[in-house]
Amino acid sequence: MCPSVETPTGSVQDEAEDDNSTQTDENETKDTEATVECVAPPVVTLTDEEYYDTDLEIEDENHRAYHSMTAVDIYFKSCEQLGVVPASYFVTHLQDEAMNMSHHGLGPNGTKAIAAPLVINTSILELNLEDNWITSDGTGDIADMLTENCYISNLNISHNKLGSEGARLVCEMLQENTTLRTVSLARNEFKDSDGQYFAEALRQNFRLKELDLSGNEFCELGGEWLGQAIAANEAIETLNLSWNHLRLKGALAVCAGMKVNITIKSLDLSWNGFADEGAMAMGEAIKTNNTLTWLDLSFNRISDRGLVMLTKGLEANDTLRTLKLGNNPISEEGALLLITSIHKNERSAIEDLDLKDVKVNKEFKSLAEKLRERTTGLGGSWTCFTFNVKKSPAEFGRRSNQSAEESDPMMVMQKFLEDNRLRLVDLFRNFDKDLSWKISPAEFKRGISDAGIPFTKSQLKSLMDGLDIDADGQVNYRQLAGETSIS
Repeated sequence: MCPSVETPTGSVQDEAEDDNSTQTDENETKDTEATVECVAPPVVTLTDEEYYDTDLEIEDENHRAYHSMTAVDIYFKSCEQLGVVPASYFVTHLQDEAMNMSHHGLGPNGTKAIAAPLVINTSILELNLEDNWITSDGTGDIADMLTENCYISNLNISHNKLGSEGARLVCEMLQENTTLRTVSLARNEFKDSDGQYFAEALRQNFRLKELDLSGNEFCELGGEWLGQAIAANEAIETLNLSWNHLRLKGALAVCAGMKVNITIKSLDLSWNGFADEGAMAMGEAIKTNNTLTWLDLSFNRISDRGLVMLTKGLEANDTLRTLKLGNNPISEEGALLLITSIHKNERSAIEDLDLKDVKVNKEFKSLAEKLRERTTGLGGSWTCFTFNVKKSPAEFGRRSNQSAEESDPMMVMQKFLEDNRLRLVDLFRNFDKDLSWKISPAEFKRGISDAGIPFTKSQLKSLMDGLDIDADGQVNYRQLAGETSIS
C-alpha cells in the first residue's frame, strides 16, 4: 500500500520559501514522485479468447489441431481440399507394414493427398506407388514427406514420368533421408544430364542399399556421372542400370567406378550396348574388384573381341559367382575361351554361367563338366556349377516328345522371366513402343524376337491368343499389370 502524504500548511510553505528555495523544489519533486507511485493502473479483465487472440497463437492452434487429427482424418481433409476421390484401399491399409498403391491412377493430386497423412504414419515400411503418373508435380510432395517420415525403408515410384525435375527433387530428398534402404526409380524418363543429381545424392547418402535406375535414358554423360557416384559411394549393394544407353564413355566410366567400388555385390548392366570396349573395361574392373558376386552383361553386343579382355579379368577374379552373357554375338570359340579362363582359375567362384542363345562345342561341355565335378567336391561352400547355352537342333530333335516346358509357350515365357528377373508387365512395356498399354501382333512378334525367347511360329500364335484376353487381336497388358508371374 502506498504511504499517506499530508498536504503542507500555508505558513510552513512560506517559511520554507524564505529559508531555501532549493529545498522547496526538492520537496515538490518528492511530492510529485509520491503521487505517481500511488496511482494504481486500471484493472482490465480479458476473456480467454481475447487474451489469446494473436496471429502467433492462431497458427499455434491450427498446428495443434492438425496434430490432433488422425492420419485418416488428414487424408480425407486433403482429398476434400484437392478435389480427389478417396481411395478405400489406402484408408484400410494405413496400419499395414506394406502399402501397395501401384496402378491406382493417382496422378499428381492423388499423390499429394496420400503424402499428407504419411508424414505422421509410423506403420508403413514399404510404399509402392509404381505407375501412377505422379509426374514432377507430385514428386515434390512425396520428397517432402520422405524428408519427415523416418519409417519407410522401401520405396517404389517406378514408371511415373518424373522427368528431370522429379530426378532433382528425389535426389535432394535422398541427401536428407537416412531411412530408405531400397529405392526403385525405373522408367521415369530421366535424361542423360540427370546423372549429376544422382551422383551428388550418392556422394551424400550412405544408407541406401538397393537402387534401380533401369529403363531410363542415361547415355555417355549420364554414365560418367554415375561412374563417379559408383566410385564414391560406400553403401549401395544392388544396382540396376539395365535398359539404358550406357555405351562408349558412359560404359567406360561405369566400369572405372566398379574398379574401385567396395560395396556393390549385384550389378545389372543388361540391354545397354556396352559392346567390346565396355567388356574390355569390365575385364579390367573385375581384376581388382573383390566384392561383386552377380553381374549381368546380356544383350550388350559383346563379341569375341571384347570377350578376350573380359576373360583376363575372370582369370584373376575369385568372388564373382553369377555371370550372364547371354544373347551376345559370341561364337563357339569365344564361349570355349570363356569356359577355359574360368577352369584355369582354381580360385574362381563362378557357379552360374548364362550364355543363353550362344552355341557351344564339345570341348566347352567337357570343361563345364570338369568344373561341375570340381565345385561339387568343395564341401558345400559353393553350389554345383551350372551353365545355360543354346541347344542345337539335334538336341531338340532327339526329344520327339517334348516336355511341358518346351511345348507350352506359357511355361517357356515363365522360365524366361525367372531367368532374367523380369516381370511380365515390364517385358511388355518394352514391346509397347507407343505406350498405349496394347501390343499389336507385329509389336509382339518383334518384341519376342528382340528378346531372344525361343518360340516357334505355332508357340508364338498360341501365346498371343492366350494373352489376348479381350479377343480384340491385341494384348492389353494393363489387365496383367498387377501380376508378377503367368498363371
